Amino acid sequence: MPCHLKDRDKIISRYLLHELSEAEAMEFQAHFFECEECFQEITFKRKALRLFHDRGEEILESIETEPEPELDRATRGFFARYLPHFATAAAVAIVMALVIQFTPLLEKPADQLWQRDMKVPYEYRPGDSFRSAGTPSAKSTADSLAGQLQRGINRSMGAYNQPNYALMLQNMAQLEAAAAQLRGQLSAQDTAAAMVLRDYEFYYGVSRLARARTQITDLDPKYREQLLREAVTNISLALDLAAVYGKTDTDKEHYFLGLAYGFSGQFSRAVEALEKVTDVSNPQFDSLASFLKLWKNR
Repeated sequence: MPCHLKDRDKIISRYLLHELSEAEAMEFQAHFFECEECFQEITFKRKALRLFHDRGEEILESIETEPEPELDRATRGFFARYLPHFATAAAVAIVMALVIQFTPLLEKPADQLWQRDMKVPYEYRPGDSFRSAGTPSAKSTADSLAGQLQRGINRSMGAYNQPNYALMLQNMAQLEAAAAQLRGQLSAQDTAAAMVLRDYEFYYGVSRLARARTQITDLDPKYREQLLREAVTNISLALDLAAVYGKTDTDKEHYFLGLAYGFSGQFSRAVEALEKVTDVSNPQFDSLASFLKLWKNR
């Protein structure tokens, strides 16, 4: 179904360029979680921005011999606001082609791998809001607590998708009491509620991991180490919940647990976790082969 959001192109550009207020960003977030057209465009343009960031000089060298294609005004305008000197139609077309073809990023030194200042670690798109299988009067305590936690997570993810990990961590810290309360109420039958808690631990962990890898802010080394330890704890808890409730879709937990171990210097544990990832073609696990190769030799 076509999107009829007013000023759609302008809002998408402002969202990706961090020009919306927190309230505006959260309002738009609520829209594009439900709008396939907006979600796909944001995903595509976010990948394109990453390529501009990583391969800008190569793109500039390429456009000298490329013809000027026809591009819509909104697409050119978006990139012109981000990097004016790259935003010829040919430059934009080259980047769009690179994204479509999933061209790998240029090889980077090991200490520059997996920096997530412009790209979120793992795309977040909530499914249906948490609902109890029973009637409102028959809801268990765990169901009610899970519903509250799910709403808190959804509100917090606006900062995650910006990405603004410092704010995300503040938001998730405010949910710690609710998460602990839910954990204490879970029974063997509360699978759906447990998966809400799993999401909480997972995204809390990967946000700590991404914050520890930031190159924008000069963090204290001891704080980076603390973030990595806490990331290991969070993601391990998410993995434990998946195991207890019989869930086998644990690639994302194993991948990011491996990264947290590796950046902490625990290379054998990192390799052990990464080797449990089964879907090696998943683009969200884009550094899997690089890290296995790097850490197997440590």
